[in-house]
Amino acid sequence: MRKRGRPHKHWAELARITAWYCEIKKRSPDWTDYQLDVEFAWKLKAKSAIGVTGKDRPRTFEWMRKKGRVPHKSWYWRSMSELLDAVEEHELFRGTKELYEAPIWNLCQQDSLTYSFVNNEIDRILKESGLVRISRYDDHSLMAIAKEKKEAEIYARCLKRSLKKVRMFDRIPLMLYLYLMTSSVSNGDIRLEIEIIMDERLNLFFWRFLPRKEHLTLYSFTAQAFRRMRLVSDSKRNETVFPESQGRLIVLPKELLGKITIEELYTDWAKVRQLLELDAS
Repeated sequence: MRKRGRPHKHWAELARITAWYCEIKKRSPDWTDYQLDVEFAWKLKAKSAIGVTGKDRPRTFEWMRKKGRVPHKSWYWRSMSELLDAVEEHELFRGTKELYEAPIWNLCQQDSLTYSFVNNEIDRILKESGLVRISRYDDHSLMAIAKEKKEAEIYARCLKRSLKKVRMFDRIPLMLYLYLMTSSVSNGDIRLEIEIIMDERLNLFFWRFLPRKEHLTLYSFTAQAFRRMRLVSDSKRNETVFPESQGRLIVLPKELLGKITIEELYTDWAKVRQLLELDAS
């Protein structure tokens, strides 16, 4: 027998709503839910026709905070997509729509991703970020470093260097896609390095955008979801190219091709600056 009531909401959808609401409140700590409703929840035609007071006023932001509930479209109130646009136009809240629409929330709800989707997304992000995937055998500077350092260690250092050029909300998806590309046993060393970096970035992401009491729980849920996710074949896959070989390709900024040095990858410049400042004082 079918149960009545609202359909179950995935924890990632609740996290999405909570993160967006908390970011709004962080940027406007003096605004109450009521003030946010007055400013954004009403449609302009409803404001002029009815006003913004009375028992029938929307409690959009209050219900987001209490129940993780998003508004539905009506003659009076803005739908969630309309609300996102209205809030985004305010100078205090630029960029909040991008947070709500970040790929991470949908990725958390997937059990598997197809090879062609993952490969296309990697290519898209790398192209937009000025990055490339190359074999260490195709770059003489990487080959020189490989004489002194392990391949997986070089991979991790290059990935960290490359992530600085990637848009904030594309960094975790890129790491997940690369992680899925290393699912074969032969790529276990690189997969472990990606997992370590991805865990660090997930923790920082949820620490930044979610309340302290919730960030560790949701970080844990996401990490588990990503580890369980599988890469599956599909009809669009190029059968002459295998994820096993692509999984070992190193991500590197274009401008460092043939120029990367061991000092570039292994010097902790933050510590160097700190030491220089101490010497100067």
